[in-house]
Amino acid sequence: MKHFVVQYSPSDKFSAVVIATGINGPQEDLEQVEEELRRRRHVSGQVVFDLLTANGTKSRRFFSMDFDGEHFPKVQFRRVEPDEAVRTASAQFFCKYAEEVNLSLLSPAMRFAVSQGIEI
Repeated sequence: MKHFVVQYSPSDKFSAVVIATGINGPQEDLEQVEEELRRRRHVSGQVVFDLLTANGTKSRRFFSMDFDGEHFPKVQFRRVEPDEAVRTASAQFFCKYAEEVNLSLLSPAMRFAVSQGIEI
């Protein structure tokens, strides 16, 4: 599995969700993230990044950046609190792929919650 996964956003606030799948965050390779977003049609506007596995904490988990359909014009992350739809989609992803995602930075309680599909 790559160090991130891109999904269409279930929320009207964001056009896509980029989920870190290990300790290396997707922000470390924004060109690859841009390429993946370009492959998906109609992605532009706010993109939310779920950095739970890269940061290991829920307090600095969600960030967003503007995407113009081709590039991130300004590399400027803003901390955000996404709506319930994004949190649910992330929880479902982590539950489904818990065995393939590197959860080593998470506490045992957080790993258990992720494996059960509990939103954290």
